[in-house]
Amino acid sequence: MACALLCADLLPWEKRYFRDFLPTLESRGVLTHIEDVLQEGGPPLLDRDAVVWVIARDWRRAVKGLPSNHRGKVYVSLLQCVPAERVLGFFPGSWNPTHLDIHLLAHSPFTYRFYSEMERAPLRSLSMAPLPGLNLAKSRPVSPGSTLRVGVQAALSGDANLSFLTSVAHALSTQAAPVRLVVSSEGPLVAHLKAMIGELGLQAYFEFGSLGETDDMDALCFAPLRSDQFLPVLWAGARALPVVASQVPGIEDFLVHDRGGFLVPVNGTAAMAEQLIRLGSDSSLRKRWGDGLQEGLMGKFPLERVVDHYQRFLGRTPAPSRGVAA
Repeated sequence: MACALLCADLLPWEKRYFRDFLPTLESRGVLTHIEDVLQEGGPPLLDRDAVVWVIARDWRRAVKGLPSNHRGKVYVSLLQCVPAERVLGFFPGSWNPTHLDIHLLAHSPFTYRFYSEMERAPLRSLSMAPLPGLNLAKSRPVSPGSTLRVGVQAALSGDANLSFLTSVAHALSTQAAPVRLVVSSEGPLVAHLKAMIGELGLQAYFEFGSLGETDDMDALCFAPLRSDQFLPVLWAGARALPVVASQVPGIEDFLVHDRGGFLVPVNGTAAMAEQLIRLGSDSSLRKRWGDGLQEGLMGKFPLERVVDHYQRFLGRTPAPSRGVAA
């Protein structure tokens, strides 16, 4: 039986998303899954002939921690585009840092091109794979007149997301909009963001907490630094939540403008705030966009079809593909 390793370095919503999906494969006897790999002590003992599916942000570190005598195929979900180590800034390191039989799974055309063209991964070891299918969750009833709680599910970064979020909050404050940005990220940059909004007097437009504490949201703000993957949009679609997103490459494959949400220019903080205010004042629009997003994504990522796909590749090597995910 295959084994999925759900690593501890995943962002909270990434871990939550895969936790929703993996039990479907477990119930069919396709795999077992182990959580919090990369913690002290390394991965647990594995059958050295087992197929392993590594789900991690730092996948190179994760595969280096696998047993040295492992002989089974190792699949890796690529959840971010990070270059291999360079020597003196010129010579690329090997895309495969171990002797293991590694096969990379790109979940977006952007990621596929990065690893094929920039990292020089051989096409025989690189495939497109659909993002896991949607397990529908009960959406929050739409209620008019209350404060709009907007989830923020993108990795915080000092050079982009912190200034973006504070600028959106500033635009909201100029209109005293009843909108609150709900941040479920972790780490030192969260403390830095809290200090920034404290100095700017924008505390009323933010809420912080773990994903389990903050997932009762009305909408999603999706403005990633890179278009590595779109799990937060799928997460919102499962819950029929409308999405206001930056127009990063690939987003059109997931969100139809003015049907499942609204697309704004990259770094369009004023436009983002304007659409969030619009959502907060129009409960019928929230429902229309949320239902439209769920309907569109269910057509592209039906759970049964995606489960069948993963069931096939975990039992044998998939043929390399240049096609679009799902």
